[in-house]
Amino acid sequence: MLELSDLLGGDRESMPGRSPSAGMRSRPGGGRRKSEAANGRDSASEPRSSAGEGDAAAGTAPTTRASGSSRQRSGTDRQADDRQGAGRFPVDEWDYRSRLTLPAHCLVHEQVLAGADLHVLTQLRRRRPGLIAAVRRAFLQAPAFGRSVGLPQADGDWLDIDAAREAFIDARRGRPGDDRVYRRRMPGSRDLAIALLLDMSASTDCPVPGQGDAPAPAAGNAAEPEDDFPLAWAGPDALTEPRPPVRRVIDVAKDALVLCGAALAELGDPFAIYGFSGSGRARVDFYVAKPFAARAGARHWAAIAAMQPRQYTRMGAAIRHACWRLRREPAARRALLIVSDGYPQDSDYGPDRRDERYGVEDTAHALLEAARQGIRAVCLTVDPAGHDYLSRMLPADAYRVIADVEDLPLALAEAGAMLRTVR
Repeated sequence: MLELSDLLGGDRESMPGRSPSAGMRSRPGGGRRKSEAANGRDSASEPRSSAGEGDAAAGTAPTTRASGSSRQRSGTDRQADDRQGAGRFPVDEWDYRSRLTLPAHCLVHEQVLAGADLHVLTQLRRRRPGLIAAVRRAFLQAPAFGRSVGLPQADGDWLDIDAAREAFIDARRGRPGDDRVYRRRMPGSRDLAIALLLDMSASTDCPVPGQGDAPAPAAGNAAEPEDDFPLAWAGPDALTEPRPPVRRVIDVAKDALVLCGAALAELGDPFAIYGFSGSGRARVDFYVAKPFAARAGARHWAAIAAMQPRQYTRMGAAIRHACWRLRREPAARRALLIVSDGYPQDSDYGPDRRDERYGVEDTAHALLEAARQGIRAVCLTVDPAGHDYLSRMLPADAYRVIADVEDLPLALAEAGAMLRTVR
């Protein structure tokens, strides 16, 4: 069996875990199964980089650096590797059967995404103006803790009722009133750091339900070709409008990430946008579309647009790595927003691939570890069977099953806005 020590060039037992072990019980259950046929695609054929967040923040071209060496990888070594932009990180896994943490059981390959379309946000604004306004409103109407409030002024974010009352009384008494009756929320300390994590498994390639096919031409409309009709040879559909591209689940999810990212950038909250997939415990792919250190801009929206369906869903490892990134942010509160379309699944998620409970338990334990680290996690899924397994991973108020995929952008914005208001 392939060991991670073979890939890292060191002793596997010397690789430290990143999270404490703890027990957790739950009942077995089923969820939406990822497409086995789609999971067989070869993600290696798509271009990618293995640079870490350091390169993304600096805006330099991603480079590939090897993280393996003959030395033992201590926690200090890992931090040094991260500063150098290394792209491979050992991550723990939870085995519910033995109730033990498996140290450095998985290998996360962190890669920086890049896209060519720098007009993603502009196109989205033209295509969905109403949705843009709704997402922005959801965030702006939710004041965050830790934001200082400025002095009264002539315009601002909200009306100061006390100042307005005083101005009204002064006006009734014939005294000159003060028109500074508004307050503005000032960008204070880095109170909340939020990471958005997208499941990029192969099943997100499925079309959004309800799109339907273009109506077929009515019978009897096909005319015989005539010499004086130059397009007659093309048939009755020659002048019909081209069919719009089929929207997939991942297309809606990418719209949601761009819209929420733009709103968070406007508010000044530190945030990062990640994606994950992979195949096997030695290849958990973790994609960085927008790192915490970078100021959000067109290249990050282009990176989100470049996200494509990949392979499997080893969610526990991706959550642990995202939480490790979050813990490095100097914020008073930290939150993780996960968007998925099915239950955790991988080609070797546990000794028995038919054991669906193994991946669910590992993910549940990763979320438990996050809570112990002070990270609040919320999961949104478009899987109709999501209640079956999410109820064993998170409290009822920490997950939501989206019935209509097209509702995902606004649901994600509402979840993000809720996290900004809750300590």
